Amino acid sequence: MPTLRARRERICCRIRAWPGWASACATASWASVVALGVRACGQRGPASAGGDEPVVGAGSHRMVLDAARLRQKPWLDDPAIPDRVHDAVGMIGPEERRCYWWLARNWLGERGCIVDAGAFVGASSVAFADGAAAAGRRSFRGQPIVHAFDYFSVVDTYVQQSISDAFRRIQMGDSYLPIYERQTRGYRDMIAVHPGDFLSHRWDATPIEILFVDLAKTPALNGHVVAQFFPSLLPGHSLVLQQDYFHCWHPYIHITMEYLKDHFDLVDERVDYQTAVWLHSRPIPPEKIDRVVRYDFDAAERLVLLDRLGGRSSAAMRPMIETVKLWQLCLDESYGAARHQLGAMDEAYGLHGNEALWARQALEIEALIPQPMRHGAGPPVPPPAASSAGAIDAHVSFDAIIADYPRFHRKPDGTPWFLGVSGDTLKALASHIEPGMRTVETGAGFSSLAFILKGAQHMAICPDDDLEASIRQWCDAKGIDHSRFDYVQALSQDAVPALTGEFDFAFIDGDHAFPIPQIDFYYLARRLKVGGCLAIDDTNIWTGMILAQHLATDSDWRLESEHDGKTSIFRLVAPFRDKGFGNQPFVLANSRGLPEDYYSVFKR
Repeated sequence: MPTLRARRERICCRIRAWPGWASACATASWASVVALGVRACGQRGPASAGGDEPVVGAGSHRMVLDAARLRQKPWLDDPAIPDRVHDAVGMIGPEERRCYWWLARNWLGERGCIVDAGAFVGASSVAFADGAAAAGRRSFRGQPIVHAFDYFSVVDTYVQQSISDAFRRIQMGDSYLPIYERQTRGYRDMIAVHPGDFLSHRWDATPIEILFVDLAKTPALNGHVVAQFFPSLLPGHSLVLQQDYFHCWHPYIHITMEYLKDHFDLVDERVDYQTAVWLHSRPIPPEKIDRVVRYDFDAAERLVLLDRLGGRSSAAMRPMIETVKLWQLCLDESYGAARHQLGAMDEAYGLHGNEALWARQALEIEALIPQPMRHGAGPPVPPPAASSAGAIDAHVSFDAIIADYPRFHRKPDGTPWFLGVSGDTLKALASHIEPGMRTVETGAGFSSLAFILKGAQHMAICPDDDLEASIRQWCDAKGIDHSRFDYVQALSQDAVPALTGEFDFAFIDGDHAFPIPQIDFYYLARRLKVGGCLAIDDTNIWTGMILAQHLATDSDWRLESEHDGKTSIFRLVAPFRDKGFGNQPFVLANSRGLPEDYYSVFKR
């Protein structure tokens, strides 16, 4: 069963091939969302040029509009908003559609464009384009008025199923750009489409009046949004719409906007489903933008920003911000503080039986928080006198190890340092291990315990000269048999190509510099049994990210689960083979300028 984080990431893979769009309709199932969008779908097409609403000069509208007017939610009762904004299938709510149309119709002037950063299958693009058309704005500086960004390629099983249910059967690696184009066909001249990996895109400094963000699914993507688009915002005029705001799964968005609070005025903290709207008030210094890109806020600073945000939020919004803080504490592995936060929230608001979105998410998080070790609950269980080959060291529980969090690594100054996977990931790794399996990992440390405790014949390949002793000494102190643990002190790029025999499980968590993870993958995959698993850690780092993205589209591999937004486990379902790049969907999807027949001619 995928963990909570895995489910959220799968619900959320619109733009990045990895790891995906973690907000999506937490308030409704895909089927119910589709029902909202499809109720008139196909019965009438989008508006023709200019729409059927009277065109009123954008300038005259803007003269009477300000932040105070936006706070009144004028889109809720505006009879001019056409029903067709609800026609396009998508995962945005009815109020969001009305809001996006209204802003494009009434707020958009003649000073910039609209950026739809997270277009998916087109519902947001339709709302923006139709509103802009009603205002007579179809272009800016000779370019389409709306710029739509999305990966537009199926690299996630949830997206595959969702699109298959709503439109037609679609396979991994297929493009859903034709679906987007069909839904937005009435506005083709108004929309410039920017497909592919968002991190590869560079904005040309065109002024932006309305910036819609639904692709900031990782800190890196969030930083790229800020670096590319925020300098093009117009102080005193531009609006930023964060669609992933009213849920807890992306705390870095809340932290970023609070860090930049001196440069934005929050004008609507929730447009149902999940959008928040800001007015850009003053220019952002380059050093602040650089800070968001680096995202080097330490744990204490992140919590200070979230506490400050919670203190400034309305009574209706504050419980969600506290849930955001709860999730951030879990991401920081501050589980004691997370348990305290849960208790305080339960006392203040009541969690159990509460149907509010924040309460349901808080209870989902509660299920992931490891329980503390019990001390003095009874006499200690003695370690066995000897462990037979392949036996599981069952006297030491994973929960106890997670609570202990041994710090095998050391910082340059010699102080102990926890540098490893989360407890959730440790359990996920262990769930695929059986006694006697032959397993291998590049790197070593906390993750090694998953294999040692499950009785695997485990090999760790790592150049650190003192790490082996730290692991073995800790095992000795806990009475854990480590006789089947083989530590190879070497660089993985030197040792992995020389491996012999087959492995049941391989874990890539060594050097993350390019192209070492790719080297590790190639030679480990050649040694992996069909049906065996390969896990990739630190997929938030580009080298691991593109490797995981590639495997997600390769029919010889099946994604088993994702954890903490940075660890992915795949299963080899067919014998590993060298493939021409024409038979690798991820490579083709990210290539440019290939002839139309290239895809079929070069497959082998």
